[in-house]
Amino acid sequence: MAESESKEVDISILLSSLEGIITYSTNDYLKVRNPHPAFAKLLESQIHIAILTSELVVLQGQMEISITEYQKRLYARILAVICYQYLLEQGTLIGTNVRRSKDLIILSYQSAVSAVKVILDNLKKDKEKYLKSIRNTSMAHRDGDLEETVNHVLNLDYNEINFVVNQITYANSNLFSIFDQITKVWKAYHPDWAKEKG
Repeated sequence: MAESESKEVDISILLSSLEGIITYSTNDYLKVRNPHPAFAKLLESQIHIAILTSELVVLQGQMEISITEYQKRLYARILAVICYQYLLEQGTLIGTNVRRSKDLIILSYQSAVSAVKVILDNLKKDKEKYLKSIRNTSMAHRDGDLEETVNHVLNLDYNEINFVVNQITYANSNLFSIFDQITKVWKAYHPDWAKEKG
């Protein structure tokens, strides 16, 4: 099997796994959102993160197989905007939903989630200015600096964006493992959860 075919299979398997997370988390969310709002918030975070990760995987794959440099840089700019927005919102999406939880099972995993959040916080600190400059000069967001806009359109280093995407995907895969552990423990402590009305 050629390397590109192997990568396509890997991406296909990853996307299938992410779709599964979105589907089963949404089904669980609909059952627990009223009787168990703390657990529902965790599922909500997981769904949003799975959707974002799916988008990153698809766009990164398209960037890598693009024929022209211009196409690669276009996908890189789109990825930069998505990464920038996620890094801005991940504190609420990840940290707040765990920190403010009143569910003791979720709180018991706070340090594990915080360790992953450190990865994302460091990435944000290192790359926020760079990603923001791409966002503010790309696509619908145009500032007055035409030279910077043209530089991002024609000279963007898509390998740098690839690095950011890989770091976010790595952090998110760790979050999925933690969320999966929380879900298993939570369901074990709430055996009748599926019978309750959401």
